[in-house]
Amino acid sequence: MMKVARQKQVSIPIGICLSCFNEQQQYSFPFLVYCPHSETLAVMRAPTEHATFQCAPAQLENVLRQLQRSGDAGDHASLGGTGA
Repeated sequence: MMKVARQKQVSIPIGICLSCFNEQQQYSFPFLVYCPHSETLAVMRAPTEHATFQCAPAQLENVLRQLQRSGDAGDHASLGGTGA
């Protein structure tokens, strides 16, 4: 079995629980992580660069659409484990 490790440690944004982050993290940037527990969406741009947004589950689809239009969402299709 081969293990893949990052060269730089990724900082987990405030409002994103470790379980949600681990489930949804990607090996390339940018990527999105959504935590339904705190209703927080994080746009991960680099290992230590991110932006967070309060986002209720019912708002998630519209927020993703707006981020995609602005070019800030990365590949939101890879957002997994949201239960939405």
